[in-house]
This record gives sequence, C-alpha cells and structure tokens, in this order.
Amino acid sequence: MSGLWLRTPNQRGEDGLPDDATRDHLLDLDPRRHLLCARCGMRITNHAWRIRVAAGHEHTLFNPHGLVFHIGCFARAPGCITRGPESREFTWFKDHGWTLAGCSRCWIHLGWRFRHDSATTFFGLVLNRLKEGKTD
Repeated sequence: MSGLWLRTPNQRGEDGLPDDATRDHLLDLDPRRHLLCARCGMRITNHAWRIRVAAGHEHTLFNPHGLVFHIGCFARAPGCITRGPESREFTWFKDHGWTLAGCSRCWIHLGWRFRHDSATTFFGLVLNRLKEGKTD
C-alpha cells in the first residue's frame, strides 16, 4: 500500500494543515462523543483519541485489489480486537506493520492497527463503519 495514496482530504498544499472549517470543527469536538460500531453499537474509540499521521487525521487510500477506504487515525481503539499476523506488505504508512482490526462484539472489519518499528501503535479505522454516540 506504500505509495498508493489517493488523497488526504482537508489539506492546504504541502503543509498538510486542515482548512479553517475542519480545524474549527476539530477544536469543538466533545470528548464525551464516542465512535461506535455502525453494525452493533459497540463503543470503539473516542474523538479525543484522534491523531494526525502522515500530515492528516483522515486519509483516502486503496489496497492492491483496488478497494478504496476512507480512514481516520486514532491513538486508541479499546473496542477493537486485532486478528492475524502482522504484515509489512503494501503498508500505507512507512515503517509500519499492520494487523486487521475488528469490532470486539460483532467481529466486523473496522480497519487496521499499525505498529512502527519503535513499537508505537495507532488504529486506522474505516470511518463509514463507525457512527456517532455520546455518553454522559
């Protein structure tokens, strides 16, 4: 997947910064808002765990089979489980291995966990497989 970027939305030129509307939206995020599995409602992650990787939080990418995924990057996704061995084939993020990540309740594929050589990890989650939820 390396080098197979289609686009990184909401960027300005080479600096990778989000446009003003996107930046304002990110600043207004309520940390009580969660992202849930769209299939079963399991709490997957939180807006507070959004991170920027490779100059952005959101990326639109495709795999070697031509399937397109619009993902968001998150430092944590406690509602996910990982499956299968780690691979470095077709990785979207340089020096990162990936493992499939799915909902820990219904097992639907939600994205991938990426691990850097330094053992730091993050989750790339398919955004249309998640829905908004809020807790008190």
